[in-house]
Amino acid sequence: MRLIIEFQGFEGNEKASLKVHCFNEKYREIDNLNRLLKRKGFTITYVCSNSLRASIFGEFNQINRIGKELREKGFEWSEDILKAGAKQSFNKK
Repeated sequence: MRLIIEFQGFEGNEKASLKVHCFNEKYREIDNLNRLLKRKGFTITYVCSNSLRASIFGEFNQINRIGKELREKGFEWSEDILKAGAKQSFNKK
């Protein structure tokens, strides 16, 4: 499962952050996700054989674009974020 677990930032604000958590993935897929996220500029904060966590900080428009790209790669909002009422522009495909 590939989740967006946190997005902080508002349009017009210079700074934004995005955190993801991938788990219950096959080892090879974790390796592929690790490379994908690093190419996009993420810092990997945790990795093991079937899961990883990563975060990225940067300019809002860049982080928003990366979020949209991740949605296209199968990342979903975590249920906790949806319950909190998150409505970000990259939530739309």
